Amino acid sequence: MMNLYGEYLRENRFTDIIHDEYGFMTYAMQGDDCFIEDAFVLKEHRRKGHLYKMADQIKALAIAKEKKFLTATVNLRALDPSASLMAILKYGFKVKSANNNIIFLEIGKIGRAHV
Repeated sequence: MMNLYGEYLRENRFTDIIHDEYGFMTYAMQGDDCFIEDAFVLKEHRRKGHLYKMADQIKALAIAKEKKFLTATVNLRALDPSASLMAILKYGFKVKSANNNIIFLEIGKIGRAHV
């Protein structure tokens, strides 16, 4: 089923997906940026490092494609934006800006020299 969703994302949103039995993360690469769009891990597997492992995979893909920035957002209207924000900051993202209940975050200079 996840492969079908991945095909949908690639065809309609120019987005890709990585997943395992615990969750998934969607991302898109454009220009110098690799943008993590969505992330989800089953409740019983949260706080066990699964999101960080997927983020590491996406970061490695971005570096291989010579992207300079890894970006993400937190929607303040989401169910638990504080938990999302804390996890993203712990991974190393820094707040870049905020607008209309969205916090924009970034890790800059992710190229090979900065791994």
